[in-house]
Amino acid sequence: MFDPSKDLEFDVRTPEGNPAKVLIRWPSDEEWIERRRMKRMIVQQLGRGQHQMETIHDTKTDHRIYESIKLNGAPSISGGEASRILDALEQFDIRDVQMPANQATVVMKVYHGLVRHTLQIPSADDIIKYKDGVGSRIKNLPFNKQEMRPRIEHGAEFWDKCKGSSEDYAGHPVPAIHKFAAWEAVVKQLDEEINSRADEDSDDF
Repeated sequence: MFDPSKDLEFDVRTPEGNPAKVLIRWPSDEEWIERRRMKRMIVQQLGRGQHQMETIHDTKTDHRIYESIKLNGAPSISGGEASRILDALEQFDIRDVQMPANQATVVMKVYHGLVRHTLQIPSADDIIKYKDGVGSRIKNLPFNKQEMRPRIEHGAEFWDKCKGSSEDYAGHPVPAIHKFAAWEAVVKQLDEEINSRADEDSDDF
């Protein structure tokens, strides 16, 4: 269960290095979307199906979001410290993906909770549409690198289209960033199914 309406407390360090406690609210969907749009992910292809990923934070954006979500006179902190807080809130761990019949169930560990999402299996057309530049903005860079900026709002839209639901948010709407995570987990699982079948077929030759 995860309740996005609850205030959240963090132990941080002020710019002077002093320990402090801050109280914040859960960021809105709009704030998460802004953060992801400004957060750069650099992917370098290493060959033989391997790649290396580097995340570059926009600490100015993270600091601005922190100033918006802090409560009860919480002290100012650096942009880097704000990034650390938002990174902690954003973390998730996919624990299980089950896809019997035409419905998918995703279980994931999120900040302070375990949640379960259910959604209809997306069509192949929807997956292709999502991947073809809708799910992320991709910019080709020199030296076999790509810059990606995932657009969580589109993953959330496809989650809605597939009639996604969850009863693990204390009666509150499911945050877009969690919809995006569940949708991505289903797409990845479907891709792995296709790839595993292709591998099995290749063994027959």
